[in-house]
Formats: sequence, C-alpha cells, structure tokens
Amino acid sequence: VGAERRVGLCVVRGPALVAALLGIIRSGGAFVPLDPEYPSARLAQMIDDAGIVQVVADSASAKQVAAVLEGREVVEVGDAVLAIRPDDDASAETATAASHFLDTPLHPDQLAYVLYTSGSTGRPKGVGVSHGALWTHLQDFLATYGIDGTDIVLHSSTINFDVALHETLPALLRGATVEMRG
Repeated sequence: VGAERRVGLCVVRGPALVAALLGIIRSGGAFVPLDPEYPSARLAQMIDDAGIVQVVADSASAKQVAAVLEGREVVEVGDAVLAIRPDDDASAETATAASHFLDTPLHPDQLAYVLYTSGSTGRPKGVGVSHGALWTHLQDFLATYGIDGTDIVLHSSTINFDVALHETLPALLRGATVEMRG
C-alpha cells in the first residue's frame, strides 16, 4: 500500500474488521471507513475526495456497494482470520513475509486514518489523524483507564467514529480481549 495511501475499509464488525484495520495501519496506509449502509452518493463522494483506489471489504459489503466500488481494486477479507504465533509451524515464506510486513516504518507525522464528518452543515469533510496523534491518544487512554491483559473490552461502536478505536486498539496493545457486540 505505502505511506499515506488512503485505503477504503468496508468491513462489518468482526475479526476480519480488526485484521483489515491493523493490516492497513501496519502497511503505512491510512484507512478510510466506508459504511455500506451509507447512501451511494455519499460513499462515492468520500471515495473521490479521499482519492481511494484500493478498498478492503468483506464479500457481503463488497456486493452491497459494488456499483460504488467499480473501477477500484477490492481486496476481500474472509470471516476466518489466521493468526501466526511463534510456536506455529509456519512456512519460511510466510515467516519472511510476516517479518517484512512488521518492519514497515511508520513516521509520527504520517497519516493513520481519515474520518468524514456527518455533513450536517454541508458537504462531509475528511478529517485526517496522524500516527503520532493516534499513538499519543492511545497512550493517554491506556494511562487513564489502566487497561491490562486481564481486561475484556466491548467493541460496540461503528468504525466510522474514532470511539471504535478506543474500543479496540488499547486492548490489543495490552493483550486484553476485545469482545465484539453482535
């Protein structure tokens, strides 16, 4: 994907959402949530405004908004998510690819995500957040709430709002469990 490339994120709540979110962030890209329930005109405006050419989507969402995603590269994520642990018998090729992926450098000023305003005062506007700002916010959140590896955190918000990041990333940073509503 590369640094600051805006990538559409059109995945319903579940393990695939977390995998796609982390994959985009760790690749250096910036995720842009695309709610398949939004009107097609709004999605098209967001995609055009953000300059999105690649979208990570689950198959149902990709089908639901197929007309809007036409002409874009769509990478489908499945319902099953494979996690490679140090004790797994992963092939050398997979291990090499994973280590290269994890070494992708991220600069604090680099864009992490773009969320769009509701548009209640006119045309929706994209608001970009850097990795440095996200990291500082997550560290403050962790210090304030003291999340540790024994906690279970409920993920109930839509990924279209940054509250969803509070419900996911701090827990993952501490090895806690994320329980997904629904």
